[in-house]
Amino acid sequence: MELVLLSVVGAGAAIVLIVLLMPKEVLEHLEQAERARKLRKQEARKAASLRKTQEDLRRQEELRELREEECRKRFDMICLDYQIRDLFGDEEFLENYARKNRERLLKEGKRITDGYRVLHEKRRLVEMLKQERPEIYERAIWEMRALNLAERFDVERPEPKPQPVLVPKRRPSPEEVRDRMVRREQIRIQDEIERSRTRLEGMIEGRKMLDEFDLDPDERSRLEGEVIGQIIDDEDPNRPNSL
Repeated sequence: MELVLLSVVGAGAAIVLIVLLMPKEVLEHLEQAERARKLRKQEARKAASLRKTQEDLRRQEELRELREEECRKRFDMICLDYQIRDLFGDEEFLENYARKNRERLLKEGKRITDGYRVLHEKRRLVEMLKQERPEIYERAIWEMRALNLAERFDVERPEPKPQPVLVPKRRPSPEEVRDRMVRREQIRIQDEIERSRTRLEGMIEGRKMLDEFDLDPDERSRLEGEVIGQIIDDEDPNRPNSL
């Protein structure tokens, strides 16, 4: 009877029939075994995932330590480069440098800003510098600070003073030329009169001085000629030594 049924419904139906004919205890055992198998599979996946997570964390830690070591090496190099360059941290020096090299700094502005940006892309390095050696950090960015000053000085430069407009001189008229010649001649005559008055006053004073002494006529005449000649020579060496 059972063989006839198996031949009719096929192998799949036979399996179902066999399961239905199994005792209840056997079915429960099979179900428990299946649940245990699925549980072991889940635990195996969890263990694999945990191992992968731990491996990723280990690799991340190794990379972090490697980056930290590289960052520390770079930190030490920067400190070595700038530890004796204290002028780069001096504000007065930077101002003088920016004024003297203003045009060059403005011309190389892109190179300076690119270098500043590349340094600050290394955030951990910049953080270390600011925390541990802030004075070295200020020196390391000295070119950027000088560029900022140069840009400020370029704006503050006084505008060039306008050149005075040269107005061509007008040629004097004949009447103006004649008037100028007359004025010059009047001034010359007045100067000559003043010089003559000065000489005469000097001669009078010289004679008064000789009158104070008891001199014979020849001696007086000789001394008077010397005094008058000296007065005339002082005024005009080309004039004769006589009245």
